[in-house]
Amino acid sequence: MIRCFGRKAGAVIYNELKNRMLMSKVFQVKPKRLKRSNGAVLTPDMVVTVTTMQHTATPFYNGAKEVQEAYMRIYV
Repeated sequence: MIRCFGRKAGAVIYNELKNRMLMSKVFQVKPKRLKRSNGAVLTPDMVVTVTTMQHTATPFYNGAKEVQEAYMRIYV
C-alpha cells in the first residue's frame, strides 16, 4: 500500500519506480585464454562483475570502459 503524504513523498515514490524501470545490466567477464598486453597479464581465473549504466546487450559497447575500470580496481 502506497500512501502519498504530499508532493515530496510523491516525487520520492516516482523516482523509486523510475529507477526500477531503468535497471542496469550485470555481466560477468573473464578472458578465454592467457593475454599479455602492455606489460599486463590477463588469465582465465581473473573474473570481474561489471554493471553497466545503460540497458545494453554487451558491456563492450563503449570501448569496454566499465570492464577496464573493473580490472584496474580489482587487480592493480
